[in-house]
Amino acid sequence: MKIGIISDTHDNVPNMEKALKWMNENGVEQLIHCGDLCAPSLLVKFLAPGFTGPIHMIFGNVEDRDLTPQKAAEFKHIKHYGDQGEVEIDNKKIA
Repeated sequence: MKIGIISDTHDNVPNMEKALKWMNENGVEQLIHCGDLCAPSLLVKFLAPGFTGPIHMIFGNVEDRDLTPQKAAEFKHIKHYGDQGEVEIDNKKIA
């Protein structure tokens, strides 16, 4: 299984679009975002529709700590873990 790992996207839409396009073209099945997505609107406009596999997210230091998890909860394929998290993929734990 291929897992995409990104972080610190900081509202950089062109780079986020490039990364999501590459992941989709190369068979990435799950995505881990390690924080600093920044604007919660990016989650709705780009990240959620741009990658349809499971997305696992944690907070960065500049997140909207209220709105980002609320927006993530609107999508079945996105799980926001808060400040830290642990996910099991193919019987392997990633923390």
